[in-house]
Amino acid sequence: MNKMPNIIDGQQIAQNIIRDTAAKVAKFHEANNIRPGLVVILVGDNPASAVYVARKEDVAREIGFNFTLKKLPNSASQGDVVRCIQGYNTQQDCHGILVQLPLPKHINAMEVLSSVSPSKDVDGLHPHNFGRMAMGLPALYPCTALAIMDCINSCVPHLKGLNVAIIGKSNLVGKPLGIMLSNMDATVTLCHKDTQNIKQYTQNAQIVVVAIGVPGYITQDFLQEGATVIDVGITIVDDVATGDVLFDDVAPKVKNITPVPKGVGPITVARLMANTLDAMVNIWTNSNSNAQGTP
Repeated sequence: MNKMPNIIDGQQIAQNIIRDTAAKVAKFHEANNIRPGLVVILVGDNPASAVYVARKEDVAREIGFNFTLKKLPNSASQGDVVRCIQGYNTQQDCHGILVQLPLPKHINAMEVLSSVSPSKDVDGLHPHNFGRMAMGLPALYPCTALAIMDCINSCVPHLKGLNVAIIGKSNLVGKPLGIMLSNMDATVTLCHKDTQNIKQYTQNAQIVVVAIGVPGYITQDFLQEGATVIDVGITIVDDVATGDVLFDDVAPKVKNITPVPKGVGPITVARLMANTLDAMVNIWTNSNSNAQGTP
């Protein structure tokens, strides 16, 4: 067994992305006098969501974005949320719209997310962007899945032919990540709560990604020697952020592992900023091409 795995430094990866994004923002602003405009819509008073939004605001302002937080009460109807989004869809200085999840139970999240203009869908969850991603075409890809890819790419030299087990099939993580890895010729197994004998898949995988929100679910016996483990889950247990992987038990057996916190989370925020910059550049380019009559 390995005595000390490579602990993937999510904060450093995030800082590299943020530094690159900030430099591009400054350069674009100098040339065109435009800054990326990011709007986050927060519905209700979920304490965890408020913390996540505050972090996004801090980073956005740090790198020169115009940031707007639009708060709606927990009693807001689905129509209220959709109308709010539609207003920002047409607002010229808004380039990215993020609806903070989860939404209150009386609101259909997919209907709400589908009302965001695909060009401003910086969370990459609109069916249009999801479909283009599935076909390997340029689009705004989901931020968490991009962050996981950053973690994997930082320590795995190639993905072609590798077995990857993903536990959790959400639209935020499991499904988009499975598509992205498949597009890179990895062999992907997408496991979920109804999967029989999950261990048979994880033990055969060189890379295991877990995103189910069950603290300490993955133990050493789930894994093969030298595996790479990406822990996306985060649950507060006794005031401590805890992942889906029992870190101290697993660490001696694996080659690479993400910590919780300071793993996937910071990179996800950084990827949101990079997506917003890309959205702004695309919107600006298309607007100017249309104004000049470019076919």
